[in-house]
Amino acid sequence: MAWTQLQSASHTAIASASVSVTFGSNVSAGTKLIALVSTSATGNGDPVVKDGAGNTFTKIASVTRVTAVNVWLGYLDTPAGDVGTMPVITATFLPPTADGSILVQEISGLLAGNAIDGTPGVSVPNFGAGTYGPPVYASSAAGEYLAYCYGDSGGPQTWAVPSGYTGDANGINANSHADVQIGYKNSTNGTETGSWVITGTGAWSVLILVAFQLAAAPPSAILQQQQSGRTLLRKRLMYADV
Repeated sequence: MAWTQLQSASHTAIASASVSVTFGSNVSAGTKLIALVSTSATGNGDPVVKDGAGNTFTKIASVTRVTAVNVWLGYLDTPAGDVGTMPVITATFLPPTADGSILVQEISGLLAGNAIDGTPGVSVPNFGAGTYGPPVYASSAAGEYLAYCYGDSGGPQTWAVPSGYTGDANGINANSHADVQIGYKNSTNGTETGSWVITGTGAWSVLILVAFQLAAAPPSAILQQQQSGRTLLRKRLMYADV
């Protein structure tokens, strides 16, 4: 079963206790919500990310770079109560105030639960402009949803998505407070590659690279027909014995 990026949304908050974003369309059953958060404060830990009903996103990976930026990636299987609505996603910062940005995506075709392929690759590039990545990471299957995440402490610093990846249309770039972006493509069933090109005023940045596993493919139409035919045959045989 193939994955599909259905929608995304992003927002930046300045000197705030939290940052919130609302999906632009109703979310669907069976999808996965992915959140990427970057804060430019030193912080005492990871943000807490929840939907409007209080359902908490599960952390996949987070990195703090020299107490100047925290980048956090997590997911939430779309709750039944959110289906057919446009949920508000909020990241609450630690400490109480920070500059921060959030990017959320809705992806279909992914396996439910904490179904990532192996251990995420993370790296902390040098301060300022340069060509950076990839973190050390290998996927174990082809065609999975490969998410290459970037976050920084502002600057403004400008990113360019690695070649071969599709940059999220709502990624935040050249922001003086905090940037976030997810470049995505099919996994390769091997060592994943790709480098970000960073220009502009210097900032601290973090890279996270991980693939999400696919949901099981439904039975093919032919298989369904075969199963239906066998069921009909059993019924005929049963009535013939009566």
